[in-house]
Amino acid sequence: VQGKNEDDLFQAIASSDTNKVAQLVDNHGQDVRDSYGRSPLVAAAVSGNPSIVRLLLSKHASANPEFNGIPLITISATQIPCRQAVLKELIQAGADPNAVSHISPEAPVLGASSFGSYECVVELLKGGANPNAIDTKGRGVLSLMAVSGDQNSFDLLIRFDASDVVTDY
Repeated sequence: VQGKNEDDLFQAIASSDTNKVAQLVDNHGQDVRDSYGRSPLVAAAVSGNPSIVRLLLSKHASANPEFNGIPLITISATQIPCRQAVLKELIQAGADPNAVSHISPEAPVLGASSFGSYECVVELLKGGANPNAIDTKGRGVLSLMAVSGDQNSFDLLIRFDASDVVTDY
């Protein structure tokens, strides 16, 4: 059963109350979960709040958590709209831009590419994501972004030396 302090923490995250989040984490720690099983960092990232993400990371939250077996960086890279500022905070704190799991076997850049999320692809590539990652169907980042029809994305991937074969869909 979740207590009042945990409820207060997740409400402060939802309302973007950075000062209250800092106070509650200082007083009670951040090793708690909400009713969905999310940690404070996952809740802040999903809500798209980079300032609270930065705060929690500064208080030693892991930059590489998973939620329901999916790396947080993948969740952030595939949200619509793109959580570019959250990705930047996670990567700066040491999140692996190529993180995979048994439930999510594809690199985050593939998810961002399949959604045509130029901003997230840029952030992941700048953070060291593999521009030649291949999905479980054999498609690469370049192929997925080519499908989106965005010339900027295609040009960006060429600058990052993406080299997979663009297939005809």
